[in-house]
Amino acid sequence: MRRLLPGIPPDNSPHDLRHPTRKIPARVGQEPLQPKVQDMARLIALIETLMMCLAMLAVGAMMIVVSVDTIARYAFNAPLPWASEFIIYYLMVGATYFAISATYRHGDHINLDFLHHFVGKRMMSIIDCVSGLAVAATFLLVAWLAFHTVEETYASRSFIPGYISWPTWLSHLPILLGSAVMAVRVLHHSIQLGLHGEDPNVVTRTAVGGGVE
Repeated sequence: MRRLLPGIPPDNSPHDLRHPTRKIPARVGQEPLQPKVQDMARLIALIETLMMCLAMLAVGAMMIVVSVDTIARYAFNAPLPWASEFIIYYLMVGATYFAISATYRHGDHINLDFLHHFVGKRMMSIIDCVSGLAVAATFLLVAWLAFHTVEETYASRSFIPGYISWPTWLSHLPILLGSAVMAVRVLHHSIQLGLHGEDPNVVTRTAVGGGVE
């Protein structure tokens, strides 16, 4: 059993030998990176939550517009002439791309997990890391193309033909935002898998009954 000398704190932190009660300060740049990684994960999750709220609003708006259009069409013979374009080019696109990253975080995307039964956990983490990098690159490309489309259609003042001249760039904006957030999420997930072999912020495998393995 180690005997503690008077005046020396009973811990394992480094101390100056000339002054036993004085701790040696940590060097600059030695602070752990894990809190910063968690802050990044919380920021991504916050953005995903806000975008999921927008997706829910889009779904709710679709239900209202379809219901009103159906009632007006069959009860009053006066359908909403702008309903189809508004739903197809705005609400459906927003409901899909605003929810894509949060859906990935909760493990609700289609996932072929048959390899989990044949390889070890570490090897599966490497496979998920490599495939995640490919997915992140794909969504970065989609976001880049959507950005140029938004820029061009906004500069040219392009409109969707129909009863109402809806601006075209607004229909591509959810694709840009959703793909960008998805790329950041998958990239962060892949880095976590590559460094630590797991990512507690993303559900990667779902059991048959809906639980997490």
